[in-house]
Amino acid sequence: MFFNFAFGQYDRCNTGETGSIEGCDFSNGKNAEALHYFFNTIDSGNINENNARNANFSGINFLEDTYISEFNTTDFTGSDFSGTNLPYIGGNNNFTDADFSGAIFYGDDEGGGIYSNATFDGATIKGDFRDATITNATFASTNFYGARNFNNCNMQGSTFRDLRGDGFRFEYSFLENITIEDSREVEITIIGHPDPDEPINMHEAKLINANIQFPKHGIFDGIVSSDLVEKECCLQEPWVIRNGVLLNTLWDVENPADSTGMYSSFNGHDFYSVDSDGDGCISWGEFHIFLNSVR
Repeated sequence: MFFNFAFGQYDRCNTGETGSIEGCDFSNGKNAEALHYFFNTIDSGNINENNARNANFSGINFLEDTYISEFNTTDFTGSDFSGTNLPYIGGNNNFTDADFSGAIFYGDDEGGGIYSNATFDGATIKGDFRDATITNATFASTNFYGARNFNNCNMQGSTFRDLRGDGFRFEYSFLENITIEDSREVEITIIGHPDPDEPINMHEAKLINANIQFPKHGIFDGIVSSDLVEKECCLQEPWVIRNGVLLNTLWDVENPADSTGMYSSFNGHDFYSVDSDGDGCISWGEFHIFLNSVR
């Protein structure tokens, strides 16, 4: 809730002249002059001087209804951008705890952005993220327009669920504790570092009922249940059981990562023992019996 009558806040919210619009309500075009003044006089060198925390920007079409073309070096912690058509995101903004539900978001390609605990539920993502901190964020029913990239981002603890659109790639990103589920309609690609000694960290990742292409240079320390939807008798995509080993079937893999590698959660396990009925395939039930035994 936003209170324009709080001490000292009336001037900030109606003029924008103090370097702070904390807690102000600009939703659907309110206090437009103050909004423009604040962004047009921002100190691009010091985020601590640009306070837009807990402000309400919901419903604003920045691209068509304002002269604000960029967010740059501003602290938007806790602010509401739901239903907003956002402008270009420049470098080094703080969007911790921000709400982008239903927003149109054009990415953050300059780096340094912080999106910890941010919400992108129902948003449309039309741009890439680069060198961003996106820990514990949620992307539920999010639409990825075009093949988007998360490049060198910290995604620890973030959740992707019921995704829409064209898909995206994690490239050289930190994916510990990440959850991706119920997202078979979009293609998700994980690209690791070309040095095989630096596999992607996916410790405790939960990848469930999703369409994921894994990196050819190794990841694996997590729950390998991505794309494991039973087809006839087997769980085959993007993994197959061959000679008792779980193999990565990405098309251009020269030496597929397997379940016996040092970076695998299943190091030392014989997958033939998982195939309890001996039919040469691991069923959904057999897999989960095994999974529960090693958790």
